[in-house]
Amino acid sequence: MAKALCLSVNDTYNTLKKTSTETNRLAQIGEILEVIFITILAKKQGITNPIDPQIEELTSKTKF
Repeated sequence: MAKALCLSVNDTYNTLKKTSTETNRLAQIGEILEVIFITILAKKQGITNPIDPQIEELTSKTKF
């Protein structure tokens, strides 16, 4: 994991120990571990469908 994050082993450990982290770093860690942290957080908050259906509809219409 340290190599994939371009960090030393010690820095990786410290990053994982933090109580908060930057979104882009969390996304990198999620990719490495094959985990989608936002989905886990949403479930803990009781959000079953975090995407507004109208936004989903508009997004699907604008894809090229």
